[in-house]
Amino acid sequence: MNFPELYESIIAQIVRECPGPDKFAHVFVGLGIWLAAALALRKPFTSTIPPIVVALIEAINEIIDRIAKGSWEWPDTLGDAAATLFWPLLLFAALRLFPWLGAGRVTVSRAEEDEPAAGAGGAPRDGA
Repeated sequence: MNFPELYESIIAQIVRECPGPDKFAHVFVGLGIWLAAALALRKPFTSTIPPIVVALIEAINEIIDRIAKGSWEWPDTLGDAAATLFWPLLLFAALRLFPWLGAGRVTVSRAEEDEPAAGAGGAPRDGA
């Protein structure tokens, strides 16, 4: 068994375990790769690198599919690419266009750490 056939058999097993059509597997894998790329490369979700990694891995997957099947199956290939890229690209765009979505991190300056908290004898800080 050559590599493309082995790869296809492994992918077929993964798709069988997925609770729905193969497009669900593409959605899950696309999001997983996006998250893993951001974490492994230590890049924020607003970086272009994680979506590029997703696109590259999806392209490699589709090339292997083409080699294993002997020809392009364009409706399936385009559907797979759309399912894989949709949520990573949508979330990337949302975080880039609306930065406040990712503003969950709270940073405290050294001066603020040294101030007494409200109720501990000090005046309440702005925004508290």
